[in-house]
Amino acid sequence: MRRERLAIAALILILVGLPLITLGYQRVLRPALSGTRVIDIRAAVPESGGFQPDSIRVAAGETVTLRYRDSMQQERLSSTQLKEKLSSQLSLSHLLTKL
Repeated sequence: MRRERLAIAALILILVGLPLITLGYQRVLRPALSGTRVIDIRAAVPESGGFQPDSIRVAAGETVTLRYRDSMQQERLSSTQLKEKLSSQLSLSHLLTKL
């Protein structure tokens, strides 16, 4: 019984702890230890404004890391909203190919 609990605890530590440590290193520790500035760039569809921020200022010789994010990953859609969005995009592209 005790070995089973120890095995389950080790499994949970591996399945949960290892990804948390990896993500924590990438998001917190690595940027703090490096001398580079991290700039997050959000990419959106052109109708929503394209890229944010609109401009980036970097000093000559400064090393920066550009981290791109897709705005669709942050947007949570229900299945019906997703179907409506896809059908509207498909019908628009179908109309454009006919022109």
